Amino acid sequence: MAYRGPVRLAVIIPVFNERATLAEVIARIDAVAPPTDAQAGTDRLGFKVGHIEEVRPCGEEIDASGEVAIKAARLGEADGRVMARTLALVDDASTDGSREIVEGLGARPDIAAKLLHTNGGKGSAVAEGLRTALELDADVALIHDADFEYDPRDHASAVRPIIERRADAVIGSRFAARRTQAPVGLVRGWAFERQAANRLLTALSNLTTGLSLTDMECCTKAFSRAVLKRLEIREQRFGLEPEIVARLAAMTLPTDATERPVRVMEVPVSYDPRGYDEGKKITWRDGVAAVRCILKYAPAR
Repeated sequence: MAYRGPVRLAVIIPVFNERATLAEVIARIDAVAPPTDAQAGTDRLGFKVGHIEEVRPCGEEIDASGEVAIKAARLGEADGRVMARTLALVDDASTDGSREIVEGLGARPDIAAKLLHTNGGKGSAVAEGLRTALELDADVALIHDADFEYDPRDHASAVRPIIERRADAVIGSRFAARRTQAPVGLVRGWAFERQAANRLLTALSNLTTGLSLTDMECCTKAFSRAVLKRLEIREQRFGLEPEIVARLAAMTLPTDATERPVRVMEVPVSYDPRGYDEGKKITWRDGVAAVRCILKYAPAR
């Protein structure tokens, strides 16, 4: 079934305590035009312009929050073939003035502001972002971290399989992007022990879900609206990654006669790892929690 009208994409960007990087992140997003209708496969499906809802959970981001909203909202104005972009800001109980900035920006017709009263962590912020995407009637949602690790130029390839009806969910892989550069698929600049831990967690996840992913923990994840309606996130911290993958593996979607499994596809994405001195928040405790979540949400098979 073809889309009727413009395609709406919600880009969910969790932001918390990223003051040192946020301004540059904005500049990088601003430098990359949103996916065009051709990039997203819309020419083949017959529609002209898409609509991007960009959901940004934010906490402690007073330095550039306003600039983020204004610049990103204008990305789609230059060319009729470029998808329009609307911001939905989610404040994760900021205490540095970011909350007031988000609230003020919510008065604009092209921005939806969400103000959380309690800081709950990345999982709770993303969950609010997903709910906001549904409220905004988004057709596709994509998660993107607000730091230098991920490249917004990968957005087009992440959403393309969903727009072209080849997948219901897309998960990025930082390892797949390096397969032609390193025989063992190592990511340059990323500590070996972290890569090894990621591989082990992904292998354990694959054993419980039946999927064949190479990077379960990758932030870049995109979902169709049908998946959005059924996707529930309970984990408040970084356990949301294995939880999302497990829920996708267990999920079915309605068809004319019955229900079918969710089609999950993996695409290569770029990755520039940062250290704890640059604001990295995940620790070994989150790795232990990931094992717990993999086992907790393992689908019945």
